[in-house]
Parts: sequence; structure tokens; C-alpha cells
Amino acid sequence: RNADAEPSDFEGIVAGYGAVDGRLVYAFSQDYSVMNGAVGAAQFKKILALYDMAEKNPAPVVAMLDSNGAKLTEGLLDALYGYGEIVRRASTYRGAAPQIALVMGVCGGSAALYANACDFMIMDEQNGRLFITPPSVAKVLHKDAADFGTASACLQNGNAALMAKGENAVLSNARRLLGFLPTRCGKGAFYTESEDDLNRPASGFETVDDSFDLDAAITSLADDGNVLPVYISGSVATCFVTLGFQTVGIIATDIRVNDGYLLPDDLFVAAKFAQALERMGLPALVLVNTKGFDAKAEASGSPLITAASTLANVFSSFSAPLVSVVIGKVWGAAFPLFASKAIGADLAFSLENALISLMNPLSAVEFLWNDKIAALNNPITDKDTLVNLWNNTVASPIAAAYDGKIDAILSPGEIRQRLIAAFDMLSSKI
Repeated sequence: RNADAEPSDFEGIVAGYGAVDGRLVYAFSQDYSVMNGAVGAAQFKKILALYDMAEKNPAPVVAMLDSNGAKLTEGLLDALYGYGEIVRRASTYRGAAPQIALVMGVCGGSAALYANACDFMIMDEQNGRLFITPPSVAKVLHKDAADFGTASACLQNGNAALMAKGENAVLSNARRLLGFLPTRCGKGAFYTESEDDLNRPASGFETVDDSFDLDAAITSLADDGNVLPVYISGSVATCFVTLGFQTVGIIATDIRVNDGYLLPDDLFVAAKFAQALERMGLPALVLVNTKGFDAKAEASGSPLITAASTLANVFSSFSAPLVSVVIGKVWGAAFPLFASKAIGADLAFSLENALISLMNPLSAVEFLWNDKIAALNNPITDKDTLVNLWNNTVASPIAAAYDGKIDAILSPGEIRQRLIAAFDMLSSKI
């Protein structure tokens, strides 16, 4: 180093490599005790050197972020340029190995762009702050900016995948997340250890009513009940599980939320999660139980079409194994988006008690079977008879399987075994 340089020029960042559960991981951590974690040219060089090493021998990169920004003693444009370089390196490293950003303290301005370029972000509930515009400015510009940039706000808006209270809890969550992720991306199925019985039945899939407990069903489906929810659960829930010892990402619609209708923000989060799975070559399981898209949200001007088409684009180009199961009901355009081989699923299943309808069954009967309604002795009170007939014929999974839209109809008790077999068969997908 330059003999005239101050020792602090080379402090503030600790970078290196080690092992987490016996697997190689690269990491760097900002040291807030040195000039409030201010970042200058020397710190950027350390981070870039770490990425140089990682690109030669890919493995996960974990970034522990806690800094008040750039060193004011250096050129500000140099600092912005340096942040631009690490954002670019994080972006180009995507698809080589997983990247996790741990927001331990302040992560503002261009640093926030780097954190969001990583595959997953975990924030400290107490001290984590993520923003481009400083909160002091945001509060002046918008009266409702009290929680601006907090961990809870970032969990709500889909920036943060996980939130934990305190540094130790953040690190524990990072270690657990790494346990579900491969060392390198795109190298086929990633297997973990489990003593669970491959042939045991899963429970919780017996009912199709609106009280369906998605959390309990997924827990029963997973090996050893090991489930790691990521992002906040809304009308679409996302999580990691192991299934037949293989890491699988689950994207599941939740009939209990928003009266069973899909919201645009949750579709965007599902697309973000699916993109991360695709980059890492991890299989996706789509569990479908929904009444379709929220017409009120669309009527209010929300970007529902954009959100749905974003997820459709991800599924259409999904190169890792993709399996869908209708576990309850699915109406309208939600069927081709979530449950169809037409959009990209390798296999499409349905439970035997599911309903697959082009619209709400009552609306379908009123619109398409008006002649049958007119023939009823009492069209008002006897309409339910026609709805039941619709559900048992047109909306039956048997009809979908007969037309080749569904590959197999499963009993609730065999869903776990059949999914394990499906993902094992697809584990070498090219």
C-alpha cells in the first residue's frame, strides 16, 4: 500500500472466505466502528477482489451491510462510481452462485441497489434501514413516511425476504437459508440430509373449502416438517422446503387471504422468488387454490395485468423443474398462469376433490346454462342443483385429465409420494 496512506484507509471492511456447515462461503462485513462504516476506494477494492476470487471458484457470497455511506474525505463521484462497480459485479455474478445481503444497520443510497441485486435480503428488525432517499428527506416529502426503510416496511413491500431481531438472529437465518441453497447455481438437484420416510402420507389436503390451512399442509408435505417461509405471506405464499431430500421452492396461492383473490403485489413477489429459483436451478412446486384475480384491485388502477404477465413470463422461460398441483379450486385465467403445462409446467396434477372452472361456477351456470335454468321448476331455489352438476362434470379434474390438461389425478394421501417421484424424475432436466 501507499506509505503515506492512513491505516484507516484500509479498515472498515473485513473480507474473506470460510465454511458454513462444511461448504465454502465468501463473505464481507462493513465495520461500523470505523468511521461509521464509511466506504472509500480501498473498501471497494476489497469487495471487488472478493468477487474476483468468487468468479474463479463460485460459491455463495454473503454481504453484511452497515454503513452511513461514502467517505466524505474522498471524491463523492468516486464513491458513487465504486458502488456502481459492485452493483455490476453482483448483477453479473447472478446465476453463478447464491448471494445474500444482510442489512445489519443503515444501507442507503447506492448501497441499497447492491443489496437488492443479491438473490435474497435479510434485515435486522431493530437496526436495519434500506433506502435510496434519506428518511429525513422522505418524511418532509410524504407525511406517511414514519416507517420508511424499516425492516418491517421492506418485508411488506417485497424487498426483504426475511426479518430477524438482532445480529445473531440475522446470522442464524442466513445460515438456515444457505442450507437450502446450492453452492453453485445450475448444477442440477441440490440434496440435503433427512431421516423422513419417503413413503409416508401428507395430511391437510383433504378439504377444498375456504378454510384450507395452507401452512399446516405444506409443513406436513415437507421432509421433517422443515419449512423456511421467505417474503411475507399474502394471497401468494413462498417458501423453501426439502422434498425427498431435495430443495424445492414452493409458490402457493392462499384461499384464506383476500377472500381467495390474487393481488398484484403478491404476484410480483412470486415472480421475484421464481426468478431466484430459476437462476439457481432449483425446482419449483406451484400449489393452486384460488378464485382468480382481484377485480377490485384492477378496477382501482393497480398493475394487476403487469404483475400477472411478469409471473407468466418467468414461468414460461423457467428452465428448472416446474410442477403444479391444483389442491383446491382454480377459476379463470389463474388456471393457465399457475396450473397449466401450456405456460411451462413440466407436470400438472390435480387432487381428486379439486375444482377447475373457467369462472365462478355460479356465474358459469348463469352465463352458459341459462337454458337449463329456464327448464327448472323453481329457477331460484333449484339453481344449486345445476351448480353441483357443473362442479361434478365440467369443473371436475376428470374433465381436465380427459382433455390432457392434467397429467394425473391424485388422492390427498398420496400427494407427497407422487411429488417426490416427479421431482426425482425431473432432477436431471436439461
